[in-house]
Amino acid sequence: MVTKAKKPKKTATKRKPAVKAKAKSSTTKNPYLKKLETELKKIETQIVALKKKKPKLDKKLHAGFKKTTDALNKKKVVAKKRLKEVNAAWREVTKGMDKAWKELKASLGDAKTKFK
Repeated sequence: MVTKAKKPKKTATKRKPAVKAKAKSSTTKNPYLKKLETELKKIETQIVALKKKKPKLDKKLHAGFKKTTDALNKKKVVAKKRLKEVNAAWREVTKGMDKAWKELKASLGDAKTKFK
């Protein structure tokens, strides 16, 4: 019979209070992008509300209504796609900047140590 080794019990240690780490810029959204996302959500809600009005319209207006809402949906899809592209580009830019910043700080630390 094989027995498993028991894991040592953890002893209570004093821990420092947790400090929230600052969000890395690569995950922090640009305020402009946040604004656009919020606006897009509002527009989507307004399009849905507009579509609910169709049954109340005169039958003669249904064709024009459909054409208009279809055009709105196409423009919304394009805007959503472009927003995704901008978000992806923003993440890439911030990743590159984070890397450059980290390298700069490391180099500064090395220089300080070297020339103490």
